[in-house]
Amino acid sequence: RDYTEAQDEKLQAILRDCGYESLEDYLMRTAAARLLPEEEEEDEEDEVLIDEGEVIAAADFILSELSEEGRLHCGCEEGEGDYAYAYQDGVLQIFCRTCSAETEIAMRTGADLRALIEIDEIELEKIPVISLDNLPDPEDD
Repeated sequence: RDYTEAQDEKLQAILRDCGYESLEDYLMRTAAARLLPEEEEEDEEDEVLIDEGEVIAAADFILSELSEEGRLHCGCEEGEGDYAYAYQDGVLQIFCRTCSAETEIAMRTGADLRALIEIDEIELEKIPVISLDNLPDPEDD
């Protein structure tokens, strides 16, 4: 947690030096500038693919904030969850390393990124694990 807070402070300082109030301000302004030039209509933003770096920066910030504020929940007791995420093929997977609860969020367009930034709370769900011992034997058919 100390490391995360130190990295967050460094990032905030860099963003302030560059003229941004926060990571959210940076993401909104840069994504908006790249996704919506003034002459384009807002409907087109849903079709513009986003960069993996933007997703990772947003996920780091948002998940850290939600976790610190107690607004990221899983099957663990309050404060016991160990949260992480993975991003691949346009899907952001958020999971708890302790209880294996997870959720997936489509993260392909500027609208998806904006929706992630505006999330107030995330509830991870326990996904049932299939035991290979309970599968039917194919030779019994």
